[in-house]
Amino acid sequence: MKSKTSFFNKTVFKKNLTRFAPVMAVYTLCLILGMMMLYQINEEMGRTFWFASRIAGNLQLMGLVNLLFAPLVAMLLFGDLYNSRMCNALHAMPMRRETLFLTNVVSGLLFSMLPTAVMALLNATIVENAWQIALLWYVGTNLQFITFFGAAIFSVFCTGNRFAMAVVYAVLNGGAFILYYIINTLYTPMLFGVVTPDRWARLLT
Repeated sequence: MKSKTSFFNKTVFKKNLTRFAPVMAVYTLCLILGMMMLYQINEEMGRTFWFASRIAGNLQLMGLVNLLFAPLVAMLLFGDLYNSRMCNALHAMPMRRETLFLTNVVSGLLFSMLPTAVMALLNATIVENAWQIALLWYVGTNLQFITFFGAAIFSVFCTGNRFAMAVVYAVLNGGAFILYYIINTLYTPMLFGVVTPDRWARLLT
């Protein structure tokens, strides 16, 4: 009889959702409050056009939100790695480390997908003919979260405490801009007529 290997554990998944449900609830509430502030409707522009123009700016704002929310989720789900007793207890259980890792990753993705799904449905319901824009906002916001969440998980596994994790995460996301600033401030002024392009820094930041 072949042994069956699973890369997903339902018990750990449910525990993650119930244990950190308040975080998801607060995040959803903050998104709803932000949407209420967003809906200072200008009737002259038309609902759909106004909604599309506001969503474009909202995506940039959500980038900053995900920049902070993703490492918070990563530290909550993988926080056992920074507690020796909890880490040893979990890894002593008859469960593969790959199973624990992938279960936590799936749980973390839901921390963004569920609240933003609520937002997208509310927006599509309130504004007529705006479901396509709401869908694009949903996809764009979650792609941002996946990017930052991946960097946060990488930082978690590269460090031994939360402070070092935050430092590595900040360097991963802002290191290119910091390097560009140093080059543009110290090195470029010494070269007459030379301008340091910032396109590479924008792509990596």
